[in-house]
Amino acid sequence: MPRVDFYHNVPDTLLFARKLLQTVYQKKNRVFVLLAATELLNEFSLRLWCLGDDAFIPNCPVEAKEAPKTPILLGLKIPDSFAQLPTILLNLTDSTEPKTYTKSFKRILEITQNNAESSILTQIRLNYYQNQSFDIFEHDMTMHHAK
Repeated sequence: MPRVDFYHNVPDTLLFARKLLQTVYQKKNRVFVLLAATELLNEFSLRLWCLGDDAFIPNCPVEAKEAPKTPILLGLKIPDSFAQLPTILLNLTDSTEPKTYTKSFKRILEITQNNAESSILTQIRLNYYQNQSFDIFEHDMTMHHAK
């Protein structure tokens, strides 16, 4: 049964996504990160390569020749044919059509912010995942960001 994890009330989506990927990468998992625009893909890639003086998360565009050996793949759409697509998807888009990006993954990671637009989007996605019989896990990140 596919699984979806919602991380709610995240103030900085890209910062949280980077931390989430760091954890996933340390556990030796591969992830496909779905992004909405080329500029965002490039910015996020740079953030992953520049964690610190000696820390980085290897990543590349899904079209790159080194993609089959790279733990974190970035793309604007899920390729129709890719022999070794990771089993985990991190969705960083505002798409309201989950069916367009859930077909190939055993686990999906969704990050939501605490605002009206994000709440509507989250509800649409939750309804879809429930109708598709996904195992749904929700994580309230409010306390993780309190100082």
